[in-house]
Amino acid sequence: MDYFRLAPFFTDVIGSVEEEGRAGKSDVIRFLLDRHGITDTSEVVMIGDRNYDVKGAAACGIETVGVTYGYGTREELEEAGAIKVFDTVEELSDFFAYKK
Repeated sequence: MDYFRLAPFFTDVIGSVEEEGRAGKSDVIRFLLDRHGITDTSEVVMIGDRNYDVKGAAACGIETVGVTYGYGTREELEEAGAIKVFDTVEELSDFFAYKK
């Protein structure tokens, strides 16, 4: 995050730490929700590039928007249950601009 100068755009950066009980994607997501006091997930959206993101978010009651400019494929994301899949940052940005 620091290397690519992305840290200022995020409130928090949380990852998998098995020793702290955060081994799977859903564990990381639940930790984030708890840490920030988020109990209503109806307005939370996961942006993910792999099926693990989609499945982990679904386990926490969160829908996922997939992006193909990461590691996964459109097929992988759709099969996992992503509500939309985008190929570019511009498409993703337009989607969220429309949702406002």
